[in-house]
Parts: sequence; C-alpha cells; structure tokens
Amino acid sequence: MKLIGVPGRLLVAGTVFAALVACSGADNNAPTSQTQMDHEMAMPDEALMARIVADDAEYLVQLGLMRGHLFVGNQLYLLGELAEAVTHMKHPESELYAELVPGLESRAAATFADELQGYAMAVESGERDEVTQARYRTLNAAIARAENRVEDLTAAQAAAVVSGLLAHVDEEYSLAVNSAGRLQNAHEYQDSMGFVNVAGDYIARIGALANNQAGTQGLEAQLTFLRAVFPSVVPPATGLTPPETVSDLIVRINTTLGGF
Repeated sequence: MKLIGVPGRLLVAGTVFAALVACSGADNNAPTSQTQMDHEMAMPDEALMARIVADDAEYLVQLGLMRGHLFVGNQLYLLGELAEAVTHMKHPESELYAELVPGLESRAAATFADELQGYAMAVESGERDEVTQARYRTLNAAIARAENRVEDLTAAQAAAVVSGLLAHVDEEYSLAVNSAGRLQNAHEYQDSMGFVNVAGDYIARIGALANNQAGTQGLEAQLTFLRAVFPSVVPPATGLTPPETVSDLIVRINTTLGGF
C-alpha cells in the first residue's frame, strides 16, 4: 500500500478495507501483535448478538464502544496521525457494526452503514478537516438516534452501561501498559481512552435519571482520576499508570455504581 504525502496529512492509496487491515501504526513494517491479529481474524460473536438483541444495556455498551473507537480515531486524525486514525475505523466498520445490526433491527432503529463508511472513507483519503468533521457529526447523530431507541432509560441501566464500558477499559488497558508503566500497545491504550470518554457521558446522565445530582459527585470525582490515566491520545512510551492501579479505580467506580 502506497502512502503519498500531502500537506498536514498522508493520503492512503487503496481501498478502505485494505487500509483498515494493513495499517498498524506509523511503521507499516513493524511486526503485527498477536492481539492485533486476533482482532483482525475475529468473526461476529453470535452469543453477543443475541445479548444485544435481548438487553438494552448491552446494546448501548456496543454503541458506546463504537463511539469510543471513533472518538479517538477522530482525535488522531485531527493531529495528523492518519495511519493510527485508520486503525480505529476497523472495529466500528467490520466488526462492531455487524454485531449491532440485529439489535438495530429489533428496535426498529435506522441503520447507519452509509454514514459509517462515508466517514471512514473521508479519513482514509485525507479529506479536509471541515469535510471529515461534518461526516463525523453526521455519523454521531446517527448513532445517537440508535441509542435513543432505548426509551425510558433508567439510572440502573445507565450504570450498567458504564460498568460494561469500563470492563473493556480494564481488559484493553492491561494489554496496553505493563506493570512498570511502559507502553506496550498504543492502539489498546487509545481504545481505553475512548471508552472512558463515553463512560463519562453516561455518568453525567445518571444523576439526572436518578434525580440525585449530589449522588453522582463521587462518581464524577472517581472518573476524574480515571481520565488522568490518559495524558494524551498519542501516549508516551513510559511513565504511564500501571494497569493494577486502573483496575483498582474501576473496582471503586463499580462499587459506587452499585448504589444506583
């Protein structure tokens, strides 16, 4: 795959799907990690699809994972980190969306494959920021409409969504950083950062849903500590928070969530 330099961007020549599979970071000759190969070989999970259909919280978690990938991918794109941004288009387009389709259909939610592909193609081709950001907003609006098909969301359901997202943070951050705080996998670090961002959106809703804004202050304080784990979307090589500390933070948040 040929990379052609353009001002402020790299233009990737090839199809969206070739780019999504082939790009693993700025160094395309770097060895592919086992985790990355596992992601690329993953097939849609039929048991998960059944849970998405049956359980509104699981459905919202999966939409949240998609939003998390897209959030960090968009941040990387705006920084000019195209090769890394493209890797975050893969899961939403080729895996997460496929597993979501039955859940969308069961809730009579409009599908958004065109919006998803349109944004991915704009990123791949190095479009101007105003183009990519317009498509990003359109895609997020489509995802929001799908989320809104869950009517009468309760505080307990929102808490379950936060807990589900943080379970993915715990898992992926443990692959991203070792116990000495050294970076092992930037992609997994970025995934975790994106999922924490979406979890924050749901934490902000819990107080209103429970009519207990004061009760969410502890959650918001705990989330502030968790956000601080991610100093930047492009992570430093060392000096990161050990995964054991992140796991402890998530346990504490889940304990607080249990009160809703």
